[in-house]
Amino acid sequence: MFRAKPGRGFLLATSVAYTSTLTYTIRNRPRAKLQADSSASATADFDGKPTVITNIRRASQSGHVDDTGKQRAFVASSEQSSQKAPSQTKDHGAAYTDSASAAKSLIAIPTITSIFASFGKFDIAGLTESLTKAVVPAWVLALPNAIHKLQDELSLAPWSVSWEIWEQAHDPQINPEIVWDARVRISNDLCTEEQQFLAKRKPIIAKALARYIGVPESEVHPDDVPVIAMCGSGGGLRAMVAGTSSYFSAQQAGLFDCATYTAGVSGSCWLQTLYYSSVGQTNYGRLIDHFKDRLGVHIAFPPAALSLLSQAPTNKFLLSGIVEKLKGVPDAEFGLVDVYGTLLASRLLIPKGELRVSDWDLKISNQRYFVDGGDQPLPIYAAVRHEIPITQNDRRESLPDAEPPVHKHDYFQWFEWTPYEFFCEELSAGIPTWAVGRNFDGGRNVVRENGLFLPEIKIPLMMVRYPSPSYTCHVY
Repeated sequence: MFRAKPGRGFLLATSVAYTSTLTYTIRNRPRAKLQADSSASATADFDGKPTVITNIRRASQSGHVDDTGKQRAFVASSEQSSQKAPSQTKDHGAAYTDSASAAKSLIAIPTITSIFASFGKFDIAGLTESLTKAVVPAWVLALPNAIHKLQDELSLAPWSVSWEIWEQAHDPQINPEIVWDARVRISNDLCTEEQQFLAKRKPIIAKALARYIGVPESEVHPDDVPVIAMCGSGGGLRAMVAGTSSYFSAQQAGLFDCATYTAGVSGSCWLQTLYYSSVGQTNYGRLIDHFKDRLGVHIAFPPAALSLLSQAPTNKFLLSGIVEKLKGVPDAEFGLVDVYGTLLASRLLIPKGELRVSDWDLKISNQRYFVDGGDQPLPIYAAVRHEIPITQNDRRESLPDAEPPVHKHDYFQWFEWTPYEFFCEELSAGIPTWAVGRNFDGGRNVVRENGLFLPEIKIPLMMVRYPSPSYTCHVY
C-alpha cells in the first residue's frame, strides 16, 4: 500500500544531477579511492579533518607522480576552501544547497499527499462486508430474505402458495373425501374393509409360509395360517434405519411375506409411511438408497429446509397440512410439534432431486392402494393419549376453558389406525381414516358453513403424533 511512487525516483535523480558536489565521508582511513565527475569536487576526511579534493585532472596539472606512477592529488585544507559541505557529510545539518532543498521539498510533497490519499480511499464498508462474509456463513446472510419469502407465501394473498392450497382444499377432484359423510362406528369388531383384507391376505400367506418352511403349498391350508405381526420399536431416525435393515433381511429371507400386519411407534411408523408410498414402493432396498440420499443433512438445517419450503413444487407439498389446519380451524393450536413434523417430512417424504413429489403420499388412507389386494401386510400406526386431569392446586383450573376432572389420576388411551380406520379399543369406537381431523357431535361429523368437510389431515402433521403421548386427541 505504501510502495514507492514512480515519480519519487525521478526526483531523486534530478536532485543528484543538479547538485554540483558529490560527497564521500571517509573515517579513520589514511587514504581512499575517489571517483568523481570531471566537473565535480569530492570531500574526504583524513585524520579526522574534512578536506576538499578538487578535480583529479586539475590536481594532476600542479601535482606530481609517485614511484608507482600514480598521480597524487593536491590536498588543500578545509579552512582555505570556500566550498560548503554537501548534505551527505557529517556537517550536513549546517547548510543545504538551494538545489538540494528544492529537491527534498519536491520529494516530500508527493509522499505526504500519497499517504493522505491512501487513507482517503480506504473503504470501511468494503472491509466490513469482507469480514462479515469471512466470519458469517452465507446461509445466515440469506436467512432474512428466505423467511420474508415464506411469510409472503403464507399470507393467503391471491395466487400465493397458501391461497392455492386453500382453493384446492375445496376441490372434490383433488380431495374427494370433503363430500363424504362419516359416522362414528361403535363396535369391538374389525371394520368391514379390514375383514375383506384378511380374506385376501390368508391365501397369499399360505403360499409364502409353505415356501419359507420348505413344504408343498398343498400342505398349508389358509385356515391354518397364523396371524403374524412384525412390530418395530420407537426411537426416531435410529429406529427407522435399524427397522429398515431388519425388514429388508426378513423380506429377502421370505419371512416378511408371511406377516399379516406390521406395527410400531415413532420411527417404526415413519418407516411404514415411507414403505407404503411412492418413495419406497413396498421395497426396503429402495428405502435404503433413499436414506443414503436424504439423511446426510440434518432435518433442522435452515438452508435445506427453507429451500424446500419456499420453492415449487415442494413448498405446496409440505405446507398444505399447515394451511388447511390454520385456515379450516381458526382456534386450532399450532406449535413446535407441527414445525417439527414439517421439517421431518421435508427430509423423509421428499425424494432425491426434490421434484418428483406426489400428493398421493400425504394421506394414510391412500395406502390402501398397496394393501387392498392382500399383497402386503396391513400397517398399523399407533399413538398414546396421555391425559393429566386438573387438580385442586393446579393453575390450569383458573383458565376459562378448563374442564372439570373426569379422572382423579392421569391416564393413557391407546389409539391405532390403519389405512381403513382410526380406532380406540378403550372406547370401542372408530372413524374412517379419511375423516381424521373433522369435528364430530353425537356420532356424526359436523358440516362446515360451506357445506363441505375438511380434507384428511396430512401425514407431515401426523408423523410426530405417531409416538406422541399428548397430541393425538387434539389434532385440531
